[in-house]
Amino acid sequence: MKKWISIIVFLWPISLFAQENKLPSDNHQLAELFSKPAAYFDLKLSPNGNFLAAQTKSDGKNIIVIFDREKMDVVGAIRFSSRAQVGSYYWANNERIVATKEYLTSRSDHPQYRGEIFSAKYNGKGGRYLFGYQGGSSAGSRVNSSAGSIRAWGWVLDPMHHDERHILVKAISFNRDGGMDSRATVYKVNVKTGKRSFVTRSPVINATFLTDKDGQVRYVGGQNDDFDYQGYFRLEGDGDWQKMSNLKLPVDDITPYAFTANPEELIASYSINGEPDALYKINMVTGESKKIASDKLVSPQKVWLTHDTKEVYAVEFEKGYPSYAMPYKDHPEAKLLKSMLASLKGHQIHLSSQSQDGNYRVITAFNDTNSGVYYMYDKKANKLTYLVQQRDWLNPESLAYMEPIKLNARDGMELHGFLTLPNNKNKKNLPLVVMPHGGPHGPRDYWGYDEEVQLLAAKGIAVLQINFRGSGGYGKNFEEAGYKKWGAEIQYDIIDAVKHVINEGIADKDNICIMGGSFGAYSALQSSIIEPDMFKCAIANAGLYDLEMMWTEGDIQERDSGLDYLDYAIGKDVTQLKSFSPVNHVEKLKAALFLAHGGEDERTPEEQVRALIKQLDKHNKPYQFYYLDDEGHGFYKPEHRAKYYEQVLNFLDKHLTL
Repeated sequence: MKKWISIIVFLWPISLFAQENKLPSDNHQLAELFSKPAAYFDLKLSPNGNFLAAQTKSDGKNIIVIFDREKMDVVGAIRFSSRAQVGSYYWANNERIVATKEYLTSRSDHPQYRGEIFSAKYNGKGGRYLFGYQGGSSAGSRVNSSAGSIRAWGWVLDPMHHDERHILVKAISFNRDGGMDSRATVYKVNVKTGKRSFVTRSPVINATFLTDKDGQVRYVGGQNDDFDYQGYFRLEGDGDWQKMSNLKLPVDDITPYAFTANPEELIASYSINGEPDALYKINMVTGESKKIASDKLVSPQKVWLTHDTKEVYAVEFEKGYPSYAMPYKDHPEAKLLKSMLASLKGHQIHLSSQSQDGNYRVITAFNDTNSGVYYMYDKKANKLTYLVQQRDWLNPESLAYMEPIKLNARDGMELHGFLTLPNNKNKKNLPLVVMPHGGPHGPRDYWGYDEEVQLLAAKGIAVLQINFRGSGGYGKNFEEAGYKKWGAEIQYDIIDAVKHVINEGIADKDNICIMGGSFGAYSALQSSIIEPDMFKCAIANAGLYDLEMMWTEGDIQERDSGLDYLDYAIGKDVTQLKSFSPVNHVEKLKAALFLAHGGEDERTPEEQVRALIKQLDKHNKPYQFYYLDDEGHGFYKPEHRAKYYEQVLNFLDKHLTL
């Protein structure tokens, strides 16, 4: 394995990219270039700062590679045999790494997690299963009935940086039918032996736990038996759970992030009247709350906590270009973040990992033309060391800029989104692809590097992304405005955004395509049905096309919470469901169609696309179909994405004037 190039740079604006400022014109080469996965990702320092771990691909699977921080020599690796790979991982102490195990099964190339947690030394030796059905057994040994073995799924809740011997694990046990029990349990698990001890059990289902700086489980939130949100807290680690509702806050549904230095105070976000969430400091004795950070347009995207004390030092908002609120401006971490933002101008900055003493930190810088660059920051020397670029085969100067846009929908609702314009082309009368996001409720589009957007821009195509009503991040009112409006108002937002860029002179009204995955695929068909003369072509991947079928097929309706979601998101009005289902209106389509689907898709199962194809055939509507029987909801394997991208580009060559 080659060494990473190490370049020392001081804290001033920098540019370290010297790749050739040119992208290939061949569709096959472009598809290969943009589908290639990151070379390294998820870099993490050991507590003493002596070692640096990173994830990379080997034989198509995620592994962990460990480097000596000073020499940048490889000192070890952690990988799983056969068709298993590393999922998430954490440094448990200076010698051991804890990792979750994922499986690439013969029937699906999407990794499957089975609740197993594994531990090994940084040199890859001394491997041992800590949790799951192999818990307590050595790597490679048969399943045994040691103290670690348990019929449960486990997730690392807290790596407990202050405790070298233990981690906290959130577990959900198997029930008699092989499924999972609804209420989670927290265990303290020894990182060397797998021996565990009971900590607490959740009083609610679908639980989310929060620990304090000492690893004490102090908050749990989830759903009660009526599927309403219910939060519980305790002032001391072993005290009884108390209901948050007893505090008489304006709302019950909150998102907790951290505890302050005062053990009576909790930092959480919530919305009172459906506006975007704001961040509050809540006193759990008096019930008093104080707003500490907010934005009129969007909810907090991320709340940044210190490594050791878990104090809040910054709040990230993403309404267009990302911004950072620093409620405690004098905090050392806040000052460091401001320094990094000034030094790496034009980049979004994350303080990704650090040594226990805070002297060494991994800094991640990224933006719309750069998927990510990693640096090492030396606090004592006040300098940055360049480590690695995630995709060094892509020159940021050859990629296209993503710009925030704003418009009003036909009913006056304010919408926000992004427009990416190709390089080296006149910014007028461009070919356009509108790309609705999936979801629709919860997800949204963000400013940043997007491989599909950059792939299309490299072909000279402008790309429009709009956060239509129903999108997440803009508050409960905005999200609920899309409920039961999938086939009408949401599509009108997409169509109105297209009309906006046409009226601005940016897009050629006779040279437009629509492309999306999941709900975005649904929108590609539904918008093309509503405005059949607007789109010359439509590309739909892993789509749903029959809303009635969502009540009977797929994994959403298999859970009570999923049924609850369907009830408020699409409803049970059969007349409306039929009206909003593209499968019932294919005769209105004029756009050329490209369909893609995976045979192992459980979210939008194959029955969805087969029902659409049946109607297309019945009405003699031509289409192109790309099908992979071992893929799931979207294409996971790079070679599958590359083939899909190449076919998309070839399809666009036929139907857009480029």
